[in-house]
Amino acid sequence: MNTSEKNSADTGLIKTLSSLQFALVVLIIIAVVAGVGTIIPQNRTLDFYQTRYGDAVNFLIRVFRFDNTYRSPLFLGLLGLFGINLTLCSLVKIPAVFKKTFRPDRKPKQERIARLPVSVSLEDSSLNEVSKIFSDAGFPLKQVDERRLYGEKGRLGYLGAYAVHLSILLFLCGGMISLITGFRGHIILSEGESAETAVMNEEYSIPLGFEIRLDRFEVAFYKDFPGRTKSYASSVTVTHPEAGTFKKDIRVNKPLMLDNFTIHQSSYGISEHRNYDTARVEVRLKDVPETIPPVITLDMILGEEYTIPGFNDSLKVRLAEVHGNFKKAASISGEENPAVRIDVMTFEQKRWSIYAFKNFPGLNMPMHDDLRVVFALLDISVSGSEKGEEGAYYTVLGVVRDRGIPAIVAGAICM
Repeated sequence: MNTSEKNSADTGLIKTLSSLQFALVVLIIIAVVAGVGTIIPQNRTLDFYQTRYGDAVNFLIRVFRFDNTYRSPLFLGLLGLFGINLTLCSLVKIPAVFKKTFRPDRKPKQERIARLPVSVSLEDSSLNEVSKIFSDAGFPLKQVDERRLYGEKGRLGYLGAYAVHLSILLFLCGGMISLITGFRGHIILSEGESAETAVMNEEYSIPLGFEIRLDRFEVAFYKDFPGRTKSYASSVTVTHPEAGTFKKDIRVNKPLMLDNFTIHQSSYGISEHRNYDTARVEVRLKDVPETIPPVITLDMILGEEYTIPGFNDSLKVRLAEVHGNFKKAASISGEENPAVRIDVMTFEQKRWSIYAFKNFPGLNMPMHDDLRVVFALLDISVSGSEKGEEGAYYTVLGVVRDRGIPAIVAGAICM
């Protein structure tokens, strides 16, 4: 291949990569891959996919990493191709746009003027008269020679599309940085305990680079709604190799931000026997007659998560608390009032917290109109006494690392 053929091939490749057609194809494929990532449950074991989908689909899931779609090489590569398309499209066209913006043709030919959407010919009018008419209308003109006046507004608007391109590229960069280096995990601490790592799952954790110790955990309840949480907060001591030792109260919407980590108050529970307590809970569809069988009856262990059939793995429940005698909502008869707190999650995020009572099978507190299931507590097994319950809580601190935020903020400002 000679030099001219090579240059022609390079030009053809650049033209293809910078074309609108190429962008549309890439966007369609991105939408399809994102749809697959929405349908297929993420971050499950290989045995789960093998059992659920069979050999052929499980092979595709493993090859294309659809078990972690949004961090897969395929998805990141597609985002990269879209970024290349925007970059080349801008680089190819920006020189002419810059010239048009900052070095406009102040002496266009008559034929070009005639092709404009609006053009008017004036006869028997001097340049001074025309200039005065435009100036009085708020559009001053400059004389460029003895026969020409020139004026233009909004030239910077030519750069608008490329500012949008730049903002989208910043969004893409920020999103890819977040996908590649981002982390979402948690820390579980009882009072006096400390941690230097955050856990994502049973197999993966990440060092924080500093130590965080729980000094005190406080939870408050509404007086008029016993058992309903009003607020909770973790008082911690942070020991950092450079920032030293300092104290911080972590509350809902008041996180600790340190070294690219955001540590926020996520949840809490009873630490005294969270690994041993169990409950038998019946799950029914809301507003369905008692003659209809329950959706499922679960033998739950404190802290464990369970999937509700019929919701495509989008609805999960976790046993968060077990009370042999729930004193915050005393039984009318004066007898012990066994109760549990169940956290309900949609797409891995906690959305509702429900209390169910053994002595009141039809009662869930609080009631949520948009929750399609109800819970009936059949039995519990509490490993130890509940004395000192107020001091036996553990805290769940959510940990998020997102290094792409500065690029995303810059993209928003540019947009």
